[in-house]
Amino acid sequence: YYTHFERDAAHANQLIHTCNALVDRGHAVTVACAGDIEEYAAAHALELRFDYYRFPLSLPNETADRLAYYLFATALTSRAELLFTRDISYLPVLASLPSFLRPQILYEAHKAYHHIGELTQREECRRLSSVDSVIAISQGVADDLTVCQTSVDAVVPDAADISQIPPESNATRRDELELDQNATLFVYSGSLSEWKNDLRGTIEAVGELSERRSGVRLLIVGGDDEQIADLRAFRDSLGGDEDVVQFIGYIPQHRVFRYLKAADVGIVPLKQTDAIASRYTSPLKLYEYLVSGLQVVAADVPA
Repeated sequence: YYTHFERDAAHANQLIHTCNALVDRGHAVTVACAGDIEEYAAAHALELRFDYYRFPLSLPNETADRLAYYLFATALTSRAELLFTRDISYLPVLASLPSFLRPQILYEAHKAYHHIGELTQREECRRLSSVDSVIAISQGVADDLTVCQTSVDAVVPDAADISQIPPESNATRRDELELDQNATLFVYSGSLSEWKNDLRGTIEAVGELSERRSGVRLLIVGGDDEQIADLRAFRDSLGGDEDVVQFIGYIPQHRVFRYLKAADVGIVPLKQTDAIASRYTSPLKLYEYLVSGLQVVAADVPA
């Protein structure tokens, strides 16, 4: 998968956990990396139990860099029994190979690209026709690929790494993080990109709830300085107590669980107006909330 392993990329977390799980089941796994997987894993306290090779070049033109990476990945996996990819842009490269040079291809579908206007239906179907097996991360993706007469072999949603859950109690974590022991603590963790999650609506709703019930607090974990400043300005425009909504900012994935373990309720405010958010995503935060023992308030969307 062509990714540079940006520090807050959830897909990088998923990739590493998937490969580790395959190794644990007895498979030999080799990953072709376009970015620095070691730096990402170290930042998030993740173990790399598989082989990996980093693409040795970094070309200034993204299209050229992507194509060169695909050729590198193809050469690296030429003797593999199975090539596992979630990158639909890679499929035409693989399809161009003679069949005797191409391993079996397993494609993990995260979107129906024709449904969101990124590819025509004909082009997406053409690309999928070159693979041997398809899995999807949500039922919405599987349903929307039926127009390609593609058999989706399984729907495999995201999952959370229970090994990262701290053993300490809710009260102990609140003491450590200097959080009110008596508060009803809501938490949102993840990207602050507002095309996917209704964070303004969440802030407004928690503010209104705090006026009816004392001790309500919301922790927002994640985001960059610009996103946080924008949401903080929105919070302040509502005129409520600024302590009700607190911004933690970006922290590595393994430290997010400290806040989840201290909270009472996790929020998944997916937007119904966006196809990726409402139909295609498999929200990692949902599974992290559940394994942390939280109650969950989630948008009523198919995903």
